[in-house]
Amino acid sequence: MSVDTKSSHDPPPSKQQQQHKIPIKDRPKPSSRDKARLIAFFAIFFSSCVFGLLFQLLVALPFRLVPLQQSHKIYRQLVATSKAFFGAVLVAITNSHSGFGKTQLVLTADDSINLNNILEWDDNGQVVGIKLAKQSIWIANHQAYCDWIFLWILFVLGKIDTGLIIILKASLKWVPILGPAMQFYRFIFIDKTRTLQKSSLNDTAKQALRDDSPFALLLFPEGTLVSRLTRPKSQAFAQAQGVPDPRNLLLPRSAGLLYCLRSLIPQFKSSSSSLALYDITIGYPGVNPQGYAQDYYTLQTIYGRGVAPPQVHLHLRQVDLSTVPGIQTPPTSSSSSSSITSGPGEEGGGRVTTESTTTEADLSKFQEWTRKRWEDKDMLLDEFYDKGKFPEGNQGSVTVKIPLKLLLGGRGAEGWWKVPVGVVGAAKLVGKLWALVRR
Repeated sequence: MSVDTKSSHDPPPSKQQQQHKIPIKDRPKPSSRDKARLIAFFAIFFSSCVFGLLFQLLVALPFRLVPLQQSHKIYRQLVATSKAFFGAVLVAITNSHSGFGKTQLVLTADDSINLNNILEWDDNGQVVGIKLAKQSIWIANHQAYCDWIFLWILFVLGKIDTGLIIILKASLKWVPILGPAMQFYRFIFIDKTRTLQKSSLNDTAKQALRDDSPFALLLFPEGTLVSRLTRPKSQAFAQAQGVPDPRNLLLPRSAGLLYCLRSLIPQFKSSSSSLALYDITIGYPGVNPQGYAQDYYTLQTIYGRGVAPPQVHLHLRQVDLSTVPGIQTPPTSSSSSSSITSGPGEEGGGRVTTESTTTEADLSKFQEWTRKRWEDKDMLLDEFYDKGKFPEGNQGSVTVKIPLKLLLGGRGAEGWWKVPVGVVGAAKLVGKLWALVRR
């Protein structure tokens, strides 16, 4: 199945759009029009971020402060609404009709995923949705700072974006405007002192189960971008550990992912839901073999200068959790706290302590399994840089225009369109809450 959704009405790419094949440092200087676009983009993007944060503070937060269960549920629904609104902003600035970053998604998959079964089409043959597991963990390689945008849009297509949780460096927690907003989203910030064990990860998962709401945990096990600064560190670490060094990636860290799997799988097994593990590999066109995507694509150049990747390639795999070693070991009284040396991308480096029931054997097996996944990714990227696409197998590939229909509703109670009337809706909810209090 190879589906190309390109329309005869699509204009050919401009010379500026074709600059994506040229490293940023070698591109022509920005024109006056480029500077105007950059100003317009930041004005729209940050005003949307400010609006979302104000919605969280002024509309959602008051319900969190009322010590009633129903009020807290309303708070979570309103935060989910603000998250859906932000996803809509990303769709608006990235779709093929945008004046900023015009990008399409090219999906491929191995035999673990049948694209024909998970894709939803409209009457015009355009992909308008993807059937993804409601509760899931996602692992991805980290090529550029814009990775999260295209993954977020994928989650919008899958209607799981309101449950998106990203594990980030603690230094991002207090970035102006964005940091507080991400805290409302319950994103997880970690460093040497703020570990996953001390985070809200388990509480967030339990709450998603109670509310029967989406839960999509996104991890970048490399811990940082592939770049000319981080590749030498990865190479030195691989040599010190006596393991193969990836050509296109960084060695992944294992402890954080292992902790997430061992903590979350039992929670979802005890419910009617089941946890899925997705492995996604990201590739950007125009990047030279063993090059660095961040040298070609930044938020400023994609949306400010209009030099977006014409496609972002996403290769999907779903992992059978029963085949993952080291995550099924039951707790025993003889187990003790264990740690492993983190990968070169680990924030702070050093050693990462996992839960007390993890043995050194568990850690070793899981670390080897994670490295094998990254070796597979490395080979996928070798083929991508050689042929300009990931292997299509028997399914072919599907090119997905980011559809404007995603902005028009169909998202139930968490539709982004409820944000502009959030104050009115909140007033109605206050009335209902007051009626409950008076009973």
